[in-house]
Formats: sequence, C-alpha cells, structure tokens
Amino acid sequence: MKFGGLSEQEVAKISDILNGEGIPFSVESDADMQEYNTTSMQNNLRHFTPPSISTHVLAILIEDESFLKTSEGARAKLLDFGITDKAPEEFQPFSGTTIHKELVHGPRRVIGFNLKHQLIVGLIMLGLMYLVKTYL
Repeated sequence: MKFGGLSEQEVAKISDILNGEGIPFSVESDADMQEYNTTSMQNNLRHFTPPSISTHVLAILIEDESFLKTSEGARAKLLDFGITDKAPEEFQPFSGTTIHKELVHGPRRVIGFNLKHQLIVGLIMLGLMYLVKTYL
C-alpha cells in the first residue's frame, strides 16, 4: 500500500510507529503529488482557482501482508495520520482515479455550473426590476 502526500515530520512519526512494530517499509517521492503540482501550475483559471502547490511530496510504501500484522494500538496511531487498510465510503466513487486529479478537474465544473446559475438569477432579477419600475 502506498500512502502519499506526507511531510518530513509525518514520515518521521510514522516511521517510528512502523519501526516499533517491526514492519518493513520504504520512503520515496510521491509521483502523484508531483503530477498534481505540475497540473496545478498549468491551471488556466488562475483568477477563479489559483494553483496550489503542495510541499508534502513524500510517500511511504508498506506491503499488504506486513500491514495486516500490525497491532490494534499501532493501527489506531496510524489512523491519526490517515493510514488504514479500509477505504472510507466517501472515496468509493473515485476508485481507479487519483483523488488529486478529481480535485483539479472538479473546480472547473463547479465554476461553470455556478456561472450559469448566476446568469439565470441575474436575468430574472433584471426582469423583476423592469416590471416593478414600469408598473409602480
């Protein structure tokens, strides 16, 4: 399992927990976070959603079999960092895609959706103002 988007301090604390349990792991640069940073810099809607660059670019890799051997106390400590072998229900629709990619594309859809509604509400308000002004 890969747990990414971690800072150096988080990696140090998680490493202490895993070393205490004797769980083998490796630390590497998070390619997904690097891709997110690159995509965010190319965001062409800077006036709506400026790019956000994350400095938490480390990832911890743990073998599935090794993670299953952890004690309940260690699992509770790792859960404080968002590390678990159970995916939350909220993320089930995102299976097969990275959440970072959904976050980058999501605001573009929301902005277009909100803009349409703002235009419709604005036109209705103009119509109501015209009616009030002509009949009162």
